[in-house]
Amino acid sequence: MVKDDLARRGLKLLLRSDPTFADELKKLGLDSSELQAKGLFPVLLRNSSLRSLAAVQIHWRLIDNSGVIWNPSFSFTQPRALLDGHLVRMEEASLPSNSTRLITVEGLILRPEQLHNMSSQFSSKPFSLVSVQIDSAVFDDGSVVGPDEDGLVARFRAMVDAQHDLMEEIGSQLAKGQSLHDVLAAMPHEDDKNVHSVAPSEFYRMIRQQILDEMIATEKNFGQEMAMRSFHYHRYEIRPDIHRIP
Repeated sequence: MVKDDLARRGLKLLLRSDPTFADELKKLGLDSSELQAKGLFPVLLRNSSLRSLAAVQIHWRLIDNSGVIWNPSFSFTQPRALLDGHLVRMEEASLPSNSTRLITVEGLILRPEQLHNMSSQFSSKPFSLVSVQIDSAVFDDGSVVGPDEDGLVARFRAMVDAQHDLMEEIGSQLAKGQSLHDVLAAMPHEDDKNVHSVAPSEFYRMIRQQILDEMIATEKNFGQEMAMRSFHYHRYEIRPDIHRIP
C-alpha cells in the first residue's frame, strides 16, 4: 500500500494502520469501530501548516476481488476560506491550520452523526486499498501544492474568478447609483444547461450563473437588503492570487 501525502508542506495523511490513528480519531469525538465494514477507506488529514485550506483533492486506488481497479476521489472547495488580501473572511474554515479531519471516499466527516448515517458503494464486496494520495491543495493565501493531475486548481481558480468578476460588475453599476434590483435584472443570463464539461471556461460560466441566480432569488424572496448581504458575502476587495509554490 502506497501513501503519498505532502508532509513537507504540512499536510499529512494518517491511515488506520498508523499507530496514532485511533487516538486522533477519538479526539474528534469519533469511534473507530464505526469505520469497520463500512467501505469508507478513511484517512485522517492533518494540516500542521500555518494556513487553512481552501481546497484539497484526495485520490484512492482500490482493487476488487476480481482484479478491477477503482479510483474514487474526494474534492473539497471553500472559496470563502481564501484571504481577502490579509483579511480572514470566515470565523473558522472547515480545514483550519493545526487541525485534523476525517475524510472518506464518501466525504468529509465533521460530526459523529454524519458517520452514523453514512454508507458506501464500496461496502457491497471486498476491496483492497492500493494507494491514497493528496493530488492537490490550495492554502488560504492562494498557494498551491501537489501534482494536480485532476485539474482541481484550474477549476477552483475559475470558480473564484467567476465570483470576483461578477461582484466587480455588480459593484461598478451600484457605484453609478443604480439599484441592486435593476442591476441584477440587467445582468446577461447564461443557461447552465449549456455547460457540458468541467473545462475551466465552462466551469466559470456555470458558477457565475449559479451565483447570479442565487442573488436574484434572494432579492425576489427576501428583498434588496438580504441580496445586498449576499453581494458583500461573495465580494472580495482584492482578487485572490492562486499561485503555485516554487
